Amino acid sequence: MIKDPIHAVGMFFMKACELIGVQLGFIVNDKSQAPLISTTRRVAQLIEELSGDINLDAGCGEGAYAYCFHGLVVGLDINREQLKKAYVRGEYDALLFGSICGLPFRSDAFALVACVEVIEHLPKLGGK
Repeated sequence: MIKDPIHAVGMFFMKACELIGVQLGFIVNDKSQAPLISTTRRVAQLIEELSGDINLDAGCGEGAYAYCFHGLVVGLDINREQLKKAYVRGEYDALLFGSICGLPFRSDAFALVACVEVIEHLPKLGGK
């Protein structure tokens, strides 16, 4: 049972944005890209609206969405080079090296878990 339907809808939209390849700050002169830019802005707005006291940016990369969170934000990524860049940006309260495939947290540890622009980095199931 979903305890917080607004949170669930927000996570659904963030995942949908990943599937169409939305990137934060995607700057182009080609007007055909306007829907992607608009969707990226909406993802940022959802993070701002849904974030709470303690939040997780799972697959944070170099921290493109870090500024969107309110409260404490923990960044997690499996790419050490990206984590170093996130550290230099200084927008996370904590940074952790690890995989989103085995999160070491209680299910209620965070008000919001954002996982944006990550799916394209996961290995395909079934070896295809």
